[in-house]
Amino acid sequence: MNGTGFGPDPTDLDSILILEGTILPFNAATQQGLTNFTASGVAAPPNPNALDQFGVNQYPNITSVTGTGCGSLTVLTTFANAAYFPQGVPSVFALIFDTQLNIPFTQTNPASCVNNGSGLISAAGPNTAAGLECPTNTIGAINGISGPNDLLMTDSSTSFLPITVPEPGSLALVGLALAALGVTYRRRSV
Repeated sequence: MNGTGFGPDPTDLDSILILEGTILPFNAATQQGLTNFTASGVAAPPNPNALDQFGVNQYPNITSVTGTGCGSLTVLTTFANAAYFPQGVPSVFALIFDTQLNIPFTQTNPASCVNNGSGLISAAGPNTAAGLECPTNTIGAINGISGPNDLLMTDSSTSFLPITVPEPGSLALVGLALAALGVTYRRRSV
């Protein structure tokens, strides 16, 4: 698998862009954007864990740490197809991974390439399936330890939750109420 088929493809008439956004940085106050991953085993002789444990091992020279995790992201909407949002387009939404991030790959094949939004970049690199590959391995001989990138398997159960952001008018009213409370408190203490 080469990681293609995601995002709008102008040559694919069945491809329709529905929602697009920019991932916001981690917010310590709300914990939005927090992702965790716990390694539970390291691929090392004498018992290496093959990265590809689904069907035929297409990456026989790549092993992997074993582990699970989960996470959430907050995304600022940059485009939404209004035909798919009859209740209105959310300006900010949370993308929540409901279950897990896993390695090694047991339910699908690892990706040779991944789409970073600007195009395909190498992930696990050359595999044994002809014609479905990027030329470079960027995860190293031991995924999760030896490369500049990690390749994780995620399940497909995610949720999009609109996040309510106070409107400027509401924030101004709250500010006025706090100012009035401050004046009232000052008069009582005099």
